[in-house]
Amino acid sequence: MSNKKEQEIPEEENSTTAGNIGRVIDYAFNPSKDKIREMTNISRLQAAAFPLLDVKTDGLKHCLAIAAYNVGEINKIPIMPDLSDTFVHRTAQWQKSIKGSNLEKAVQLAMAEIESEGMNHDPLRGIDYDD
Repeated sequence: MSNKKEQEIPEEENSTTAGNIGRVIDYAFNPSKDKIREMTNISRLQAAAFPLLDVKTDGLKHCLAIAAYNVGEINKIPIMPDLSDTFVHRTAQWQKSIKGSNLEKAVQLAMAEIESEGMNHDPLRGIDYDD
């Protein structure tokens, strides 16, 4: 038995998703580099090629860092990146983007959240009609 107290996570009433619509909107309109990899619409061929390009880019950056070290521009020896880990991670990210499946799912979750809130709240205007 653990001595830690278990915390109960309060459930939001009528909530279909784990988060709010704002997170989906952030992913769609202000994505980070990692989210761009997950939220774009690409083909299967691109999903197979893009992880290789990511690994090649990391390898090239390492080669340039070694060259800078040899010339004396930097004093710290560059650490070799784990290219196999990069390949697996990027493959998983790009696979989520085949035919825009991840973006489509995020939009569906946002629409379900909007529908579950019904007429009591206007998420675009931030108005609660219950008050």
